[in-house]
Formats: sequence, C-alpha cells, structure tokens
Amino acid sequence: SFHENYHIHETPTGEIALSIGFRADRPAYFSTLTCLLSEIPDLKINKKFMESFSNGVQTYTFYISGTTKEAIASKANLINQLPHRPNNAISHLMADKILTAEETVFSHLIMIFSFYFSPPAESEDYTRLKAMVEHEPVGLNRLKALRSGLSQEIMSEHHLGDVIAANPELLKEIFADFKKGSTPATREVIAAKIQTVFELSLIHI
Repeated sequence: SFHENYHIHETPTGEIALSIGFRADRPAYFSTLTCLLSEIPDLKINKKFMESFSNGVQTYTFYISGTTKEAIASKANLINQLPHRPNNAISHLMADKILTAEETVFSHLIMIFSFYFSPPAESEDYTRLKAMVEHEPVGLNRLKALRSGLSQEIMSEHHLGDVIAANPELLKEIFADFKKGSTPATREVIAAKIQTVFELSLIHI
C-alpha cells in the first residue's frame, strides 16, 4: 500500500524527516510536494533532496521543523491521490494556492468518476436526429458513435480540468457541501449557480 512508501521520524537535531518513495513510472515533483506541505501552519522546510535507486524507486526527503509528525502524516496521506503531472490544470490551481490539497484530490476524483460513469447527454437535437435515422442502422450507429466520441472529449481530464480552472469557486463550494454533508436543498442551490455560470458563458461565445 502507499502507506509503506513514506516514513516519518524525528532526527537527533529535533527536526522531523519525511521520506517518500515513488516508482519511476509514477514521478512526483518537489513543487507539488512542497506546496502540499506548505499548507501546514508554521511549517518550515529546512532542506530537501532526491535520491534515485537502481530498482526504479525515487526517494524524496524533507527535513522539517515547526510542526508535528501527526500534521505531516495527515498531508502525506494525500500525496498518492494528487495528480502529479506538471501540466495538469488542477495541479496549477494548488500550486497557486487557489485550491487546497483536499480540494485538489476531490477535483481529481470527480474528473475520473465523470469520465468513466457519466452517461452521454441527450439533447433535443440528438433526440430529433435519432428519430430521423432510427430505421437506418448505419446512420443510427454513426450518430451514436459521434455522440459517444463527443461525450468522451467533454469528460476528458484536459477539458474538465479547464472547466474547473475557469470556475474554482464553484468547485470549492461543491467540496464544502460534500464535506459538510450534501442535501437535496444544498445541491439545488449549487446547481442553480452552475446553470447561471453556464448561461453567462454562452452570452460571451
């Protein structure tokens, strides 16, 4: 499990050392890890370095003061769930301190879930076209393939990341609602805000 990939201990100098191991095919970046740790109040990173081993493991080590082992562990538990690709839109939001680490993990999980489990939308135009070709197997299959392809593009990590980057305040509100305990009433309020943002975006197209 991931928990076997990091180790926290106190050093003879009173610092806390955090060592994190990653496989070479799942690289992490000092900037992402540093940003994650910087969310801990009063934390100071005194030094940090990376080591590469012949078995393909890379180890990142931080020497830290001004906090506790428990506070560091609470952040370390999030590391494996963060998107570590440097060009990921929501990673930039965390680096710019627009999203917290928890909000970033939440965003990443939403994107994965949406891509795999969101059913393709059925607009009035699609329903009308489907009715026109329902007795033409070739035309119907082409329409369904086009709809599926467009749906995958809309639900791709790149597109959803851009949507979140353009509307981080909505994501923060959705996460706060989720953390507090979402209800039909609170979801309705958020859905209305999303609809308003969507309608305003159409005006500017």
